[in-house]
Amino acid sequence: MEKRWSYQDSIRLANQALKEAGIPKVIMDGNADAELNFIDVLHASPEQLEKYLVIYGGFKGQLEQRVSDTETKRAAMEAQFTENYNIAYADLLSQVEGKKPTKDECRGIIMGSIEPLAKLQRELIDVTAIMNKLESQLRLYTQCWATVSRIVALRTKGID
Repeated sequence: MEKRWSYQDSIRLANQALKEAGIPKVIMDGNADAELNFIDVLHASPEQLEKYLVIYGGFKGQLEQRVSDTETKRAAMEAQFTENYNIAYADLLSQVEGKKPTKDECRGIIMGSIEPLAKLQRELIDVTAIMNKLESQLRLYTQCWATVSRIVALRTKGID
């Protein structure tokens, strides 16, 4: 019997392709519970500003990678859900004699009777929420990095 395709197969394939590209992983071991007080940037010394550029720029890069990984997972999960849902939809309609149920009724029947598909839909919702949170954090870090960069530029050039 042939193994059924799963979104995890796509993620494994993507990870393998990345590994074969020969690009080493960047490891950033930061304290996720630490807090960065952006107001401190206002009175930071040049050395402190350098640290802020590294911190905001480095974690911005890490967030970009996490957003991309999460989007890859979300897209693969969505593809698996859509494929399995379409198969279940076609099977359901082929079994019905007489008046066909509406799309919404079919969805209810399918999601109520195929627990793995309903579970995958819930996981897809969770991954989408995670991705949205990561994207908002990425936008924040992007703005922080850009602001610190502008402060460095102004201090270096001087204000006329």
